[in-house]
Amino acid sequence: DIAIECDTSQVRNSIVVRGGREEVSSNFVQDFKGDGEAREWILREKPTTMVSIELDTGAGFVTKTYGIDPLDEDTGNDFMFNFQEKYVRATSTTTTPDDTDDIVRVTYKYKVPVIVKLKSATSILSMIALEGGDGLHEHVIPRSDVDSKSEAREVALKEIAEWGNPLVTGRFKTRTGLLTAGTVFKTGQVLTVNLTTWGINTDTEYLIQEVEIGLVEDGSTIEYTYKVTFGGRLIGIREFLEGLAGEEKVILDTEEIDRIEAFEEIITITES
Repeated sequence: DIAIECDTSQVRNSIVVRGGREEVSSNFVQDFKGDGEAREWILREKPTTMVSIELDTGAGFVTKTYGIDPLDEDTGNDFMFNFQEKYVRATSTTTTPDDTDDIVRVTYKYKVPVIVKLKSATSILSMIALEGGDGLHEHVIPRSDVDSKSEAREVALKEIAEWGNPLVTGRFKTRTGLLTAGTVFKTGQVLTVNLTTWGINTDTEYLIQEVEIGLVEDGSTIEYTYKVTFGGRLIGIREFLEGLAGEEKVILDTEEIDRIEAFEEIITITES
């Protein structure tokens, strides 16, 4: 006799981590084809770092000198660029790129918002089997202290590891006559469950939380009955417990510690 319940109210398997800062992108390249008239080109993003400005007139790209507009002078530069207005322009000494083979190539870095979205395919498939639908349980985490996508990814992975699986509570009833000789159930044991009729198709470990033992005596025959309650998450109960056991908490010299000590106390009472 077995019954299994799944609590999916806390499941989060599609996580968006929104950082509070921005990070610098890798090199971004924009090419502008000459048309014989244009001498100024709009950049897609505001550059934080200009890597290079090159010009190809048919014989390959050649690196050109550039300055910041309006901080630098045109003299001595082939091109100028502006951070805020995000444009690049040719100086008066630079020939207008024509419409044959001329290409202006601008390579720069820019700031990108730290937003990472991570999904757990395993959890989503489990939720589809349990609930139907698309199986998605989305959650957004705003973290002002996260300033890189790699850090945001770590936050999302940790969130999925902790909340990506539903809480499972199961109960079953059995008796010693159905068990291998010497088998007993105790709280704290790890129970392996594989029941396709309940949607658990692979060996999955849960923790035994409660055991109720009964006694049935039929003449000279004595048999014990077990009512076992188990639970946990669909994935990783053993790893979770091992992680808790392996955590090391360091106490610093500067930390305050509340110490509570119990001692024996004798009180004499007289009646008058």
